[in-house]
Amino acid sequence: ACVLAVDRVHDRASARDRLGLPADRFVIAVMGGSLGSGVLNRAVSDYVTGHRGDATLAIRHICGERFVAETAPATDGSDGILYDVIGFEPNMADLYAAADLLVGRGGASTVCEVAAVGIPSILVPWAEAAEDHQRANVAWLSDQGAAIVLDETELGAGALGATVDSLRSDPDRLRALGAKAWAAGAVHRSGALARLVEEVARG
Repeated sequence: ACVLAVDRVHDRASARDRLGLPADRFVIAVMGGSLGSGVLNRAVSDYVTGHRGDATLAIRHICGERFVAETAPATDGSDGILYDVIGFEPNMADLYAAADLLVGRGGASTVCEVAAVGIPSILVPWAEAAEDHQRANVAWLSDQGAAIVLDETELGAGALGATVDSLRSDPDRLRALGAKAWAAGAVHRSGALARLVEEVARG
């Protein structure tokens, strides 16, 4: 399915059903880019460890194929947190529809998709990206109040968990993030971006 076609209200229940996620939990999607992110994975593992008994929480963690073996073990949610760990997610449209919050990197595709679907997000720019371009990518959203940005250096101090918990306890702020991301993504949904690309290609 196309990410641009996602309706996060209409598609939520069916997307959760397809992904095996419960209807009644707060769902966090985590993705560390195409190769995965060791530093992000460790922060998520710490968060999962600290929330083992939380039966109101589900996390679908796309950790990257190379990191699957070293990421915290999955749990089925029968006595606490539901924690799915996968190397690769083939259906991003369902993930965006199913999740209440996205934790991700600052790649251009992630930033554009966050805006296109209007999902609340915490973005962690890759510190070693060429010319620090991921920080510039996420600034486009954060400057509009449309995403929360954390530096990699903050992750070791528990900033990710604190930020996630703060958002979970503040539904109004969560909704505002999503609404501002949706507003920022108008250009993507309108087809204006595709038309611009076509114009440039034609020279």
